[in-house]
Amino acid sequence: MSAEEIAGNTFSVLPLLAVLIPMVAAVAVVAIGERNEKLRNLIAFLAALAALGVVLAIAIHVMRGALLYFDLAIMQVGHGISVALAVDPLAACLSVIAAILWVAAMAHSSAYMGHEHKRTRFFAAMMVTEAAILGMFMVQDFLSLFVFFEIMGLAAYFLVVHTETDKAQRAATKYLVMTIIGGLSLLMGIFLYLGHAGTVGFVPPPQSGFLTGPLRVAPLVCMVAGFGVKAGIVPLHVWLPDAHPVAPSPASALLSGIMIKAGAYGIIRTVTSYFHVPPPDIQSLGLALIGIAIVTAFIGMVLAVRQSDLKTTLAYSSISQMGFLLLGVGCLAFLGEGGAIGLGAGLYHITSHAFFKGCLFLAAGSILYCTHETNIFSLGGLWRKMPVTTVIWCIAVLGLMGIPLFNGFVSKSMLHHAIVEAQYLAAAGGPHATWLQAVEVLYTVIAAGTILYGLKMTYYVFFRRPSEEASRLLEKVREAPGWMLAGAGLLAAGVLAAGLAPGSVLRHLIIPAVGMFEGLDPFGVAHLGDLDIYSWYYVKDILLPLALGAGLFAVLTARARSKNREATHDPFYFGLPSWLSVDRWYVQGARGLVQACFGSEAAFSRAREAVFGIISSASMSLYRSAREASAPLMSRYANDIALGALFIALSLALFLILTIV
Repeated sequence: MSAEEIAGNTFSVLPLLAVLIPMVAAVAVVAIGERNEKLRNLIAFLAALAALGVVLAIAIHVMRGALLYFDLAIMQVGHGISVALAVDPLAACLSVIAAILWVAAMAHSSAYMGHEHKRTRFFAAMMVTEAAILGMFMVQDFLSLFVFFEIMGLAAYFLVVHTETDKAQRAATKYLVMTIIGGLSLLMGIFLYLGHAGTVGFVPPPQSGFLTGPLRVAPLVCMVAGFGVKAGIVPLHVWLPDAHPVAPSPASALLSGIMIKAGAYGIIRTVTSYFHVPPPDIQSLGLALIGIAIVTAFIGMVLAVRQSDLKTTLAYSSISQMGFLLLGVGCLAFLGEGGAIGLGAGLYHITSHAFFKGCLFLAAGSILYCTHETNIFSLGGLWRKMPVTTVIWCIAVLGLMGIPLFNGFVSKSMLHHAIVEAQYLAAAGGPHATWLQAVEVLYTVIAAGTILYGLKMTYYVFFRRPSEEASRLLEKVREAPGWMLAGAGLLAAGVLAAGLAPGSVLRHLIIPAVGMFEGLDPFGVAHLGDLDIYSWYYVKDILLPLALGAGLFAVLTARARSKNREATHDPFYFGLPSWLSVDRWYVQGARGLVQACFGSEAAFSRAREAVFGIISSASMSLYRSAREASAPLMSRYANDIALGALFIALSLALFLILTIV
């Protein structure tokens, strides 16, 4: 940080503590290992609780208007670039959400992981991931963000691959490949940004080439794509539906609840850095983001409706909800100085989705723990067996569907308001009104589809009478353990609190985060606190999606019931042509590239094995003692770990070389 940035702000060790506490806990977890599992689990939970306490203390200070920073110039690059921790209102808002989710997930994990293998590795990876994501939020430049972003991505690999089944290994490999591709795109964007702006800070100088040059769109595209991989935006989403179902449910809650929000956070920082350009350029950016957002939301919804596995449905739902979030960011860019409603809606939906989707994944984990089943049509009648889990699930799914009194209704109402504001602006001075009207229609369809798959999951899992075979399998099912209920219940309480008291959330979290950005109309920012969310103006907007979604659900279930009351098939399933698969086109593109570069896939395989052999040999000589302690793990994943580490090392080395030159 420069002297000008430090002036007027407060030096504090709290940001460093927020990152160090989970890192130290990770070391303690590994040191204790399997010798005292209760102590190990307790340390992980208490570390998450302590990190939450520190983050809350930071937020209380930062929301009063002063940035909190910790900078000892530990890492200085060139002139004026240093890796430092600094917390502004946006960072404080997201850090609080992340810390709450980690407390809930660690409470749930203490019971859920009891019968899992590699428990020490799981808890250590959870702690490292928390440290990385808090560090990512608590920086003020893209270089520092990149470092923590990549550490988070590599640590989360161990959460995805945890079960070590063939399915988990394939999902983890795809996740790692997409992480590396996204990292390369992000790093390229940061280099281009540095070249155009002359800084890696979030706010470029007003007259920099990034804001005025003819090629300013290049760093923007690279950075949005790099962050978009983690955010799960279409067509970069292919890792997400595979990774979420195979990861342990507490990890899935974090992957969906907050880790994909890390990508959204990066997109917000990128877009707001571009916010000072003339209105025509920022409107073009907004239209592009709105288009990507509505496509992402629609495709995620369609694919969620046709799923029969509970966790896979929630995974595709996360893709759809990320489309909603990105829609708010697009409206921010399109509306320009009047975009406070778009950014406020996007940030509120980050909060809403974190709580209701984290809660749904934890509740799904409780169901898996108690029934050993996640197929929706192999379950049924769980409201009698698991009444507390049923209540928790229903609270979260009502938030997902956007029903009044729950948090999703607030954020989705604000998003619809932002779309309407964009239509007014387009009608007043541009040719884009028809396109934005189509976006509003699609928004209604997507909201109806969300209600459809929300009702589908809830009815078939909890309230439909199970088949005779399912009844026998579920006969001995009992309620989930107390710690699992406590973790999910904490997030359910958040769903209710943000739904019943939207004014408090807006005033204490959202408005300070929105108001920190220059270029937004102060009146528009202040007006967020005056929104009467439960007026008829907003409530009427949910009636059409509710009628469409609930009506279609009733028709399909009645049709299935009339044919066979005990049917276990999915009346919501529909086929899609193979050419619509994004995975298929990725594979075809990769094969074409291999053919062009190596002449054949066999030649590529030989080259890959040679490279991996060199990397593996270097890794083996460097980490021999560590691998002897866990030989099966390291021998199996040495290639993946070494490849990720090599990527980060080369990236940082290249940055240093370019900076020095």
